[in-house]
Amino acid sequence: MSIPVLDHEAIQLRAAVTVHAASASSAPAAPRVQCDAHFAREGGQDGVRVRLGGESATPLAVLAAAGDPLGGVGIGRLSGPTEVFLPLDARPAIGTRVVVVGASEAGTQLLATEPVAADPAQSGELRLEVTTQPIGPGTLAQVTARLEPAGQARRGTVLTARLTDAGSAYSGPFGREHEATTGVTPGIAIMGLEGELPTSTGSAADALPPLLQSTLSQGETLWCGVADLGAAGSTLSVPVPSRPGVYRLLAATIAPDGAVAHGAILLDARHGLRVQPEVPQQLTVGDRTRVSVLVESGERNPVEAELRLDAGAGLHVESVAVAAPNGSSEGTRPGGAVPLHLAAGGHVWVHATVEASRAGGGTVAVEVSAGDVPSRSERPYEILNLAAVEPAPRAVQIKRTLVVWTPLDQDQAASQPTPDALDEPVERHRQWTSVPWSPNDRLVPGQFVEVREEFTLGEPSSGVIWTQRVPATCTAIRLAPRDPGPIGSREPGRGDELRFRVSPLAPGPHAHQYYLVVVRPGAAVLPPPELRSGETPIPVTVVPADVRLVAVE
Repeated sequence: MSIPVLDHEAIQLRAAVTVHAASASSAPAAPRVQCDAHFAREGGQDGVRVRLGGESATPLAVLAAAGDPLGGVGIGRLSGPTEVFLPLDARPAIGTRVVVVGASEAGTQLLATEPVAADPAQSGELRLEVTTQPIGPGTLAQVTARLEPAGQARRGTVLTARLTDAGSAYSGPFGREHEATTGVTPGIAIMGLEGELPTSTGSAADALPPLLQSTLSQGETLWCGVADLGAAGSTLSVPVPSRPGVYRLLAATIAPDGAVAHGAILLDARHGLRVQPEVPQQLTVGDRTRVSVLVESGERNPVEAELRLDAGAGLHVESVAVAAPNGSSEGTRPGGAVPLHLAAGGHVWVHATVEASRAGGGTVAVEVSAGDVPSRSERPYEILNLAAVEPAPRAVQIKRTLVVWTPLDQDQAASQPTPDALDEPVERHRQWTSVPWSPNDRLVPGQFVEVREEFTLGEPSSGVIWTQRVPATCTAIRLAPRDPGPIGSREPGRGDELRFRVSPLAPGPHAHQYYLVVVRPGAAVLPPPELRSGETPIPVTVVPADVRLVAVE
């Protein structure tokens, strides 16, 4: 191997082994070499600038490598600080190292190795700029990112952005200051909801989604995106959360040579409107229920707006009404624009009575416009047909018994005896009353329905997946008046479905129990459970066959 030597003739490297008796006095002093290196560009050529220090009486080979050799140069004796430039044929890349090897007739010796740092001349400042104004909740904010000085971005530079909650002074409809200014008292709040099914209960002013969204957004990444950063910069389409507030966009770039730049900007979305539809995720053909839309204003002045609701092909809209803070409703025609008046920092509910008329998937789309800032939100749903069940000789016969539980407030509980069915109340400040369910019952949001299913097996069963669809008037919940007695271990799932993994069962009687909570008015079927052993469905018959849970406000 021939290596050019600065200010010297080229030397030839060869490996030689000399066998002789060890002699401490004859051993040459070990070279002491230090180095550091960074990517650089000189004369239009990419390369590595290496600084050497120390002493070496033998020639040195300075190599750049990233798995394979990328370039190298040789120097003569080292006696003090020295700089060399190693041209590279490949593009600078993270992971490149510089290796210094001592070369002599006695052999070669590794003297130093050091990772190559980023080019300091390429370090720049990442500038972020919002190009869409104003920014409304639920909209897309266009943010440009570029390195300055202009043109600093190298080919292959990657931009990563992250959106977080910057901590907003916006107050949702449950704060005491909101209650004091609007006179609206929140209704019953059902905590412990599961899945992605936002639900309103109690009075029309009560809404869980703002509470859930505010807790979920604390310190969490709301959005993350990755893009290539060109020499002229890049544009990010950042989805602004539907909740009015102030959000922080953090961004960083990393170039192929490891150069890093950071930037941050605030997105002020405290103004505008937030629209949050509440739609049952699953329905059965013939169900009648409610689709509700919560519209909140982040403005300091009253707002006049219009709302348009498209329920999709599977839901027939019978009526639309705007709920006033005093609980009254003002009806409007389905399909047209619904005029809204929102007080400063206020909110309104829009309720649509719908019927599930066609099986299949669909989407409820809601758009609210006020001035030049529209807000839009969508929620998918699925409508299933409850097919007639043909009698099967080996079908599992399930007998259903339902009990309605009503929570009592603390003042009410003090004047009521504790129900005999409870050894002690589940919550210190809440007790319950219970009555058997009747088909003529009219339930109200906030009540719990205990479902007990009893059956007898004539022969052992293998493991079973027991799935129960939840009626559109209810949602699944873990909070209950007393511990449920499920037949198997409950698996995580959505609010519109219960799923249990049942271990093998012995012959004889068995019972399965779970709880639902009423969350919206309407009339919906409680479908029979679906049992499956592996991929094989297990036929079931349920008595009574038609259980319809009817709820009113």
